[in-house]
Amino acid sequence: MNTIEQELHEAAKEFAEIASLQNFDATSLDYSIIERYRNLLIQLESIDGNYHELMDLHRMQKAIYSQRLLHHLGYTTPEQADANVYPEDSLRMFRIGNLYLRYGLTLPPDVRKNYKLTNDYRIRTADGNTIRLTEQHIAVELDTNGNFWLSLSSITISPDSDNIAPLKYRLTNVTTGETLILADAEKKLIQSPISERELEVLVLVAQGKSSKQIADTLCISTNTVNTHRQRIIEKLGVSNTTEAIGAMQQRGLW
Repeated sequence: MNTIEQELHEAAKEFAEIASLQNFDATSLDYSIIERYRNLLIQLESIDGNYHELMDLHRMQKAIYSQRLLHHLGYTTPEQADANVYPEDSLRMFRIGNLYLRYGLTLPPDVRKNYKLTNDYRIRTADGNTIRLTEQHIAVELDTNGNFWLSLSSITISPDSDNIAPLKYRLTNVTTGETLILADAEKKLIQSPISERELEVLVLVAQGKSSKQIADTLCISTNTVNTHRQRIIEKLGVSNTTEAIGAMQQRGLW
């Protein structure tokens, strides 16, 4: 395994770890909605000419993928298409996606559907040509706990024919039009006075999870969770985790 393959493996592993922080209530997920989306996306493709895909973050798989896009690229499965994204662009997409998901989990559930992530990247077609695709991702369904469940992607052939430039991205608040620089979000995470694991614990606390539930989610002991909670309180100089959440918000780190 070469260096970039190893980095891709680690990035994919990190994505799975971040996604696992979401504690889904599987009994509340109505999977009949997938068929409704399938019918809607078929109609959309006939109207706007775009390609559409739906990602299920509970089952960690594509629930719907565009056969028209696969046909255009010359592939028969989405795995084949994914394998032919330029490795450098694929790695950057993973890293940006990981950062966005980590950042998104710090947002209140009622605003998590307000952000659209756009990636413009290079991919090789089955006949050996290189084209660019523009892919816009937005969360369309949350579960009852506010977890990211279904993510919709709208894909077009990019008007940018530059096959040298690496992946380009932007994150937009669709309600305000504001563009968020993910590097700023990354800087906030890096500058956080609490560790990444402590932040994961605090996010779950904010979701109303008990120490036992947090321990089960993170595969650690309840004692370790309580230790993290105590250290968060000490590092932020507050009296409890509710004040800790407020302190992180005041510092612009939440």
